[in-house]
Amino acid sequence: MRQTQVALGEDLLLDPPEPRLPVPSLLRGAGRFDHVAARLGDACGELEAVLGNGELLAGLRIAARPPEFDLLIREIDGLSSVQALGLSYEVVEPGPSGVRELVRAVDQLTAISALGMPEALFSGIPEKFVRSWSERAARSHAGELGRLPREVRVTLLAALCVVRRRELVDVVADVLVGLVHHLRARIEQRLRRDPPELDGLGRDALLRLLEAALDRPDSPVRSVLYPIVDEDSMRSVVEEAREVEPSKRAVLRSVYSPYYQQVLALLLGTLEFRCLSTRRWPLMAALGELAGDYTSTWGTPRRYEPDLLVPVDGIVPAAWRDAVIDRSARVDRVLYGLCVLTSLHDALGSKEICVAEADRWGPSAGELVRIASGGTADDVIAWPGGPA
Repeated sequence: MRQTQVALGEDLLLDPPEPRLPVPSLLRGAGRFDHVAARLGDACGELEAVLGNGELLAGLRIAARPPEFDLLIREIDGLSSVQALGLSYEVVEPGPSGVRELVRAVDQLTAISALGMPEALFSGIPEKFVRSWSERAARSHAGELGRLPREVRVTLLAALCVVRRRELVDVVADVLVGLVHHLRARIEQRLRRDPPELDGLGRDALLRLLEAALDRPDSPVRSVLYPIVDEDSMRSVVEEAREVEPSKRAVLRSVYSPYYQQVLALLLGTLEFRCLSTRRWPLMAALGELAGDYTSTWGTPRRYEPDLLVPVDGIVPAAWRDAVIDRSARVDRVLYGLCVLTSLHDALGSKEICVAEADRWGPSAGELVRIASGGTADDVIAWPGGPA
């Protein structure tokens, strides 16, 4: 028995247990496997079922790779274009597909999450061991894993799933951030190229009206303004100004097409977020509305009414506000969702919001220590799922 433990320990980068010295089970030998298996609880059965799922196991053996971003953009744009023309479009043609690769990553991440493994499964165990166990599981066939002791088998599979989950979460977060950056850049380019604004006559008329009103603030409107611009011209300027708002709204809606909305909703529903800044709490509330029905309290109307008190400051960019919010203070729901995504993009970049179970997009080492200390219940919130 001792020879078996020593051989197993050498193969998995573990120290064999000392025969005469009492040592903590977490620090030496096969006791690590017992400890992990105990933490897994009911998830042990789910992990063992992975051995019978050849497609999932084969996918987990391969390191997660991001889809080709340019190809993904072309496919989504192609879907939007043919929809506008009323034609059909097949995404799953033979050959490379950014959409197909992205959906595969999301499906794998969903399957791993369904295993029900606890978040802190490997806390207190050096990362080098987790990586080594993952690599051992990745290069082993189902039959080889099946012949190992149960505690060893489920530990190796859990390590493989945890490592792949981190990679997949980073891939999905990369695509989310990249798509939002692409949309914002395209909107800004469109608005710069063809800005919706008043023509020269309208701007000149408004300037003269404002100057007259400022020079004589206590005089009746008719006596001050009408000598500058007659009533018919003033009505024309007002109508022209009203056309600017729909034009900007049309730019935002055309760029943020239904297919981009569907892809981004898929990504949001796959990720979990942690808010590390009280300044971003309104954004977390808006994110809950955007991502799913079970977190929504504002409903799904075309426009949010003013009495819902939808948070706007810090979420809706000033340059887009007249397109997102109408003259009755109603908020366009679809365009508000775009604003939430751009704010999330910025918050992820500043680490005010992090992605759970991620490496690159997760909290920094200092934040992990702060969260683990237990003194953050008042300033760290999680979405979905309540307090972190």
